[in-house]
Amino acid sequence: MSSDTSVIREAAERLVNEGRTVVALMHSYGGQVGTNALHGLGVKVRSAKGLPGGISHLIYMTAYAVTEGTSMMDKVKEFGNMDLVPLAFDIPEDSSCVSRDPKTLIVTPKPEDDIAEVEKYISTFKRWNAQCMYQPIQYTAWAEIPVSYIYTTNDMTVPFNYQKSFVETLEKKGLKVQTFELETGHCPNFTATEEVVNAVKKVVLG
Repeated sequence: MSSDTSVIREAAERLVNEGRTVVALMHSYGGQVGTNALHGLGVKVRSAKGLPGGISHLIYMTAYAVTEGTSMMDKVKEFGNMDLVPLAFDIPEDSSCVSRDPKTLIVTPKPEDDIAEVEKYISTFKRWNAQCMYQPIQYTAWAEIPVSYIYTTNDMTVPFNYQKSFVETLEKKGLKVQTFELETGHCPNFTATEEVVNAVKKVVLG
């Protein structure tokens, strides 16, 4: 996760140092990375230092908005679901990871969806490093940058109750979280594209 954090932070720093205003849209594990990587880059923080640009919003799209010192798997443990991990993911000795049933668990297509397009989308999935899911974050960008959350009610990878608990935790810390609710699975960027675009527009344009 440290290398993922570095890649995202370097990209964000490059943009804000150019004076750009950035909105971070984070999905799934990307929420853990973005939360860790984007601290200190918010518009208000940079403006207070006399610096232009910055990150204006964090949008968590069925993403892990975890707290300092915790990881994705800590949320799974909290809900007593660790026994489901080996059922959902193939994690061999090399600690690589891939979904055992990406069509059902990741995409969760509706009957009317184009299955050929779904299969094409799934064919782009690659194994990744399962260790990332267990590594806690050090920083919390949401503590200084406005937050929105896109719920996906039919998500079988980051269940709806997980998603709601992230928002509840942030609200208990005094944050105001703008939320959107989509009746779709874990990949709303693919299965509910227009709704995601509309949510982002609402966050950015008000």
